[in-house]
Amino acid sequence: MFARGRPDPERLMQAGRPLEAYRLLQYEISFIRGQARWRPVLNVVLADRLETLCQALQALGNEPKALETITEAVAIYSDENEKHNDSYAGHLARALLEQAALLAHMGRHGEALAAIEPAVQIYRRLAVKDRNACFPSLAAALTRQADELGHLDRVTEARAAAAEAEMISTDMLPSTQS
Repeated sequence: MFARGRPDPERLMQAGRPLEAYRLLQYEISFIRGQARWRPVLNVVLADRLETLCQALQALGNEPKALETITEAVAIYSDENEKHNDSYAGHLARALLEQAALLAHMGRHGEALAAIEPAVQIYRRLAVKDRNACFPSLAAALTRQADELGHLDRVTEARAAAAEAEMISTDMLPSTQS
């Protein structure tokens, strides 16, 4: 979409250069927003860029703005997922997991639980279709769910989610038996 030779925000983030990624993403997002008005197919690209912007903002220590950004990405993925018969369910679940992690880091555990519960349900549905691809994400979502339940003193539910995450994680490990 952009000229060759332009730095990639994800690579800038990996290189520990979040400020540069942030600046580039601001420009890209502004451009994509303008284009998405006329070409709605770009909404998914916008949501993807917003996820990356969220990561840059977190690295820069601006959690409130990061939360605002990931919340917008969740809304876009949710809308696109509804319009396209669950085609963006994986994207939506990933964004919800990121939103829940950010909320938890900010100490907003009730909201984090509200974000992670639909992600767990989406990953469960996706795991039925492609177990190997979705089990790691389902285990991560269940672990986040267990953490949030624990913070809310719902210990029995937290233990059940943690146990399920552990079973899934154990199942993912390569077998040592010959």
